[in-house]
Order: sequence, then structure tokens, then C-alpha cells
Amino acid sequence: MKVGVLGGTFDPVHVGHLYIARQIRESFELDRVLFMVAKQPPHKGSRCVSQSFHRYSMVVLALLDKRDFLASGMELLRKGPSYTIETLQQLRDDNPSDQFCFIGGSDSCKELHLWKDCDKLFREHCLVFVQRPGAEVSLDGLEIAPELGRRAIAVSEGDSPHILPGRTYLVRLNAPPVSSTEIRRLVALGECPSHEHVPERVSGYIEKYQLYHEDS
Repeated sequence: MKVGVLGGTFDPVHVGHLYIARQIRESFELDRVLFMVAKQPPHKGSRCVSQSFHRYSMVVLALLDKRDFLASGMELLRKGPSYTIETLQQLRDDNPSDQFCFIGGSDSCKELHLWKDCDKLFREHCLVFVQRPGAEVSLDGLEIAPELGRRAIAVSEGDSPHILPGRTYLVRLNAPPVSSTEIRRLVALGECPSHEHVPERVSGYIEKYQLYHEDS
């Protein structure tokens, strides 16, 4: 089985996440995409992240009618920060017959040199970074070993690359221009999340539990 691992805080999960998961699943011919909810993201700075229970619940609601997408709380059961290399290694150890690729946004590339065991992550695992319009990143200019950046392969929509350990792909997608940061800002201003930004069940959940309101 070929499995994509879409990592993130999902605070909240939105239609952009679903679009990316769908496009990468089709391009890489994945059997399944796991939405890996981070418990304690190591590079989120001082911003207070919503309780993991709420973030996981919203992902579950967003994926109720998505047969090939599954919410994973694996990182929520681990103590301390969520490290991608530990997650991928655990998945590989628990499922030796499966192939895995990590899926992340191009914005996370800027902090790759801060990731735990960055070089090992590049050399031993398959990584897919989604390039969104206006947020393109070149790995050659990042603070990682030059040969790692040069090994990255550019992928366009319609290509069918293969999952292989040690391969890094940069995929250009015209994902919807929506972000969790903007959704939180709008809710804090008193606006109801639009169904163009988040699935209807997620919007209802945010309202029910008054998430992201200034007094929450």
C-alpha cells in the first residue's frame, strides 16, 4: 500500500488541505492519505495552538465522507514535540510492507534546517513539498546540505512520480488561497467561517465550541 502522510496542526483543517491531499493522492497514485495531527509542533513559536482534541475532531469531521482519507492521532499519543522523522520511522516499522511519503507545504521548507535529523530525513524517506502560487521555494537556497536540495525533483500537475526512499519532490498546485491563520482571524472578528474555507461540519464545530473567538 502507498500512503501519503499529510502533517500539520490543522487549526483548523480547511478546503486547501483537502485539495492538496486529493491532488497528491491522484498524482502519486496513493492508496490512502493520513491526516497526521501534530500534538506539539516544534516550530510554531509562541502562538497558542488549540487543544489537540478539538483539532483532531475537526479533521475527523472533515473526512467523514472521504473514503481514502483518514485522521491519525498517532502523534497525539507521543510525549513531547511532534517530529516528522520519528513519525515516518514508526509508520515504517509498524507497516514494513507499505510505502510512505510525507506531504508538507512549501512554507515549511524555510525551516527544514531546524527539523530533527534533517539530513537523515532527506536520505531515508520520501518527501513531497507542495508549491503554492506566491509561496514557491527553491531548496537550493535553504540551509541544508547542497546535494540534498539538488536532488529535489520538480513535479507538475498530471505527472505520475513514484514513492521512493531518499526522493524529494516539489509539486506545483493551484490550491485554494485559504489559510488557517486567516480563518482564525476572521472568526476572532466575529465572522462565521465560510463553507468555501472549511467543510460545513467543521464550521459548525467551530461555532459550537466557540473556537478562535477572542474570549475563548
